[in-house]
Amino acid sequence: MAFLAVMEKGFRMFFCYPLRVVRSVLVGLIFLVQFVYFGEAILGGRYSPSRLQRGSVTTPPTPS
Repeated sequence: MAFLAVMEKGFRMFFCYPLRVVRSVLVGLIFLVQFVYFGEAILGGRYSPSRLQRGSVTTPPTPS
Protein backbone atom coordinates (compact mmCIF):
# COMPACT_ATOMS: atom_id res chain seq x y z
CA MET A 1 0.00 0.00 0.00
CA ALA A 2 2.87 2.38 0.69
CA PHE A 3 4.14 1.80 -2.83
CA LEU A 4 0.80 2.85 -4.29
CA ALA A 5 0.82 6.00 -2.18
CA VAL A 6 4.28 6.90 -3.43
CA MET A 7 3.19 6.29 -7.03
CA GLU A 8 0.09 8.42 -6.53
CA LYS A 9 2.16 11.27 -5.11
CA GLY A 10 4.58 11.03 -8.03
CA PHE A 11 1.74 11.20 -10.56
CA ARG A 12 0.16 14.15 -8.77
CA MET A 13 3.44 16.04 -8.80
CA PHE A 14 4.08 15.15 -12.44
CA PHE A 15 0.65 16.35 -13.59
CA CYS A 16 0.89 19.44 -11.42
CA TYR A 17 2.99 21.13 -14.11
CA PRO A 18 1.19 20.94 -17.48
CA LEU A 19 4.23 22.02 -19.50
CA ARG A 20 6.20 19.10 -18.13
CA VAL A 21 3.49 16.72 -19.32
CA VAL A 22 3.42 18.28 -22.79
CA ARG A 23 7.21 18.22 -23.04
CA SER A 24 7.38 14.59 -21.95
CA VAL A 25 4.79 13.55 -24.53
CA LEU A 26 6.60 15.46 -27.30
CA VAL A 27 9.98 14.00 -26.39
CA GLY A 28 8.46 10.51 -26.45
CA LEU A 29 6.90 11.08 -29.86
CA ILE A 30 10.11 12.47 -31.31
CA PHE A 31 12.01 9.51 -29.91
CA LEU A 32 9.67 7.05 -31.65
CA VAL A 33 9.26 8.95 -34.94
CA GLN A 34 12.99 9.08 -35.58
CA PHE A 35 13.07 5.30 -35.97
CA VAL A 36 10.42 5.46 -38.69
CA TYR A 37 12.32 8.08 -40.67
CA PHE A 38 15.71 6.44 -40.21
CA GLY A 39 14.23 3.08 -41.21
CA GLU A 40 12.77 4.51 -44.39
CA ALA A 41 16.04 6.25 -45.21
CA ILE A 42 18.10 3.10 -44.73
CA LEU A 43 15.69 0.85 -46.62
CA GLY A 44 15.26 3.25 -49.56
CA GLY A 45 11.81 4.60 -48.88
CA ARG A 46 8.44 3.16 -48.11
CA TYR A 47 7.95 1.59 -51.56
CA SER A 48 11.53 0.92 -52.56
CA PRO A 49 11.96 -0.91 -55.89
CA SER A 50 14.74 -3.07 -54.46
CA ARG A 51 12.55 -4.16 -51.57
CA LEU A 52 9.71 -4.95 -53.97
CA GLN A 53 12.04 -7.10 -56.11
CA ARG A 54 13.27 -9.07 -53.14
CA GLY A 55 9.69 -9.86 -52.16
CA SER A 56 10.04 -8.60 -48.62
CA VAL A 57 7.20 -6.16 -49.24
CA THR A 58 3.97 -6.80 -51.04
CA THR A 59 2.94 -4.57 -53.90
CA PRO A 60 2.09 -1.07 -52.80
CA PRO A 61 -1.58 -0.36 -52.25
CA THR A 62 -3.36 1.39 -55.08
CA PRO A 63 -5.79 4.19 -54.27
CA SER A 64 -9.36 3.22 -54.88
